Amino acid sequence: MDSIAEQAVCTAAAGEMPKFADGSINLQELFRQLAESVINAVMDAEAEEMCSASGNSRNGYRPRTLNT
Repeated sequence: MDSIAEQAVCTAAAGEMPKFADGSINLQELFRQLAESVINAVMDAEAEEMCSASGNSRNGYRPRTLNT
């Protein structure tokens, strides 16, 4: 039976898993890449929320009626 690390290496695409010269997985770099991707996703979601939250209105907008 393969170990979990060997299964992860087999299922991952080539070049995705950071490895040392001896072929073992570099967990520190793997966790750094994971943290970087999670933080970037959170920041992207926050930026998207801030940009789309206001819509097309400006500060001080109030509804007005048309007087003819």
